[in-house]
Amino acid sequence: MNKNLIWIISILFISSFVTFSFAQDRRFQMLNQHFYPIGEKDSANLAYYSLLNEISEDESLEEFFDMEMRLVKSIRMGINEEGGFLHKVTKTFDEYGKLSSEKTINLENNKFYAVYYENEVFIGEVIFDGLSTYENKIAANDQAIFLDRNEFEPTPFTNKQLCQKNLIKNLRYPTTARSLRETGTVMLVLLVDQDSNLVRIEVANPMDVAKSLAEEAVRVAKLYKGKFIAANNIEGNPIEAWLPIPIRFKLGN
Repeated sequence: MNKNLIWIISILFISSFVTFSFAQDRRFQMLNQHFYPIGEKDSANLAYYSLLNEISEDESLEEFFDMEMRLVKSIRMGINEEGGFLHKVTKTFDEYGKLSSEKTINLENNKFYAVYYENEVFIGEVIFDGLSTYENKIAANDQAIFLDRNEFEPTPFTNKQLCQKNLIKNLRYPTTARSLRETGTVMLVLLVDQDSNLVRIEVANPMDVAKSLAEEAVRVAKLYKGKFIAANNIEGNPIEAWLPIPIRFKLGN
């Protein structure tokens, strides 16, 4: 067991006594670079640790730490106090622990509001209407731009839903998986570089799905010839970033 892992387990053990009064359940996990669980012996793919606190029946808080034990992300699930709807609040932090972004998603209608910071100073925001329109605003010009995509994330040249449909229509259900009645959702992640080129395809959640299903999802992704649009940073410059696309395998009755 490496020193980092021993250190964080010790910290979590101590903190469990401090938070016992409100945390009903605490779960510790090792994660890959895409923040999905990996096996205990899979040190090669270890990139993050997470601690999930089940605060109540309706609320949970998951915190993510890098290999230097710095908080890099947190996800809070619960009921929005103002609207009464179920929401998910994701925060990201820079290497100094300062807030980089905060995204609040209404899980009932898919609407979201995302705010971006640099050194904890507001630099931009994105509002999604839950259907097709993204309102992008940068603090530097204070003028809203309405797009059919979130410019801070990579996207297929058409749209993410159409790309997903094109992938799914080319799927061939693996014979072994069909006979074993294996189902599940493969979370594909596509790395799109600053020149809008697809440079890598990976399965983010290999522990959640059968190997044959993951391999089939990757196969059809390699066949996809569509173009992509690179993500932009807050200054409007293209950057390399991952594009997640879920591929669901489902058998009929």
